Amino acid sequence: MGKRAGLLYTGLVAAMGGIGWLKGNSIYRQLFLPRQDEEGEDNCKLPEKKWIRDGRAWLLSQTERKDIYTDSIDHLKLHAFLLSPPEEESHDVAVVVHAEHSCAEETGIYARHYLEEGYQVLMPDLRGHGRSEGNYIAFGYDDRLDVMDWIYWIIKRDPKARIVLHGLSSGGAACLLAEGEHLPSNVIAVISDSSYTSLKEECARLIRLATRSDFLPTALRLFFFRVVVLFRAGFDLYKASPIHAVKHATVPTLFLHGDNDPIVPVEMCKRLYREAVCSREYATFIGAGHLEGVMTNPNRYWKRVDSFIARQKET
Repeated sequence: MGKRAGLLYTGLVAAMGGIGWLKGNSIYRQLFLPRQDEEGEDNCKLPEKKWIRDGRAWLLSQTERKDIYTDSIDHLKLHAFLLSPPEEESHDVAVVVHAEHSCAEETGIYARHYLEEGYQVLMPDLRGHGRSEGNYIAFGYDDRLDVMDWIYWIIKRDPKARIVLHGLSSGGAACLLAEGEHLPSNVIAVISDSSYTSLKEECARLIRLATRSDFLPTALRLFFFRVVVLFRAGFDLYKASPIHAVKHATVPTLFLHGDNDPIVPVEMCKRLYREAVCSREYATFIGAGHLEGVMTNPNRYWKRVDSFIARQKET
């Protein structure tokens, strides 16, 4: 009887492990695989939101934009757009970092503002997005090193560059995680719009919402998902923790968030602000969903951004 019970227990554990692996892979495909077209190219389809479409159309109409390429630390070819103000040599550079399942083309509304303010604008395609290589989405973790590479590309080109990082969602997380890597003094400000606190916490929340009827506990599903991410993407999602990185931040940081965000709760932004040890400010936008502060109240959004950066230039 004991032997049969042992075999039954072993079988149940094996079955549970198999089910967990399958479910972990299913979640991975939804969250971490790039959205590709039939030819395998990231198509960055036309977005539904008009303000993003308008920004994209503006960017693609800029005949002076340049395609820039660099190699990541793990030998991926990474792409970015570079815009420069006409007939004006500027040491001010804005690096606009897009969100997950997006691309540089969708950040035109941000690039336009910075260009009109006299900045050069670098708009990277994160790995697995747009014209950059990569077969997984890093949600900011490996992207932090890519952001660092772009920063040093800028500094090599212009040692006097004054750099502003403006990150959106997981792009914001990438910028905050880069702060944990000790940014060079050329970086004068970080703008984080709608970043999560930790990828572990955000994934647990998304798993819980997406699989409420699942018989496996959220903690167990998250465990299997963590194993799948480690096996397929090569990094530990538990280490993607902006809330830990901001405890070591030295660059002045502005935290922005919509108070009606269904994807990344506004409470995460408040916690990031509280835990940050750098000079920092915080602004929420009433009624704004995920990354919608710039659309809901553009005047207030850019007034907060511009005034924050101006103060850093004075110091």
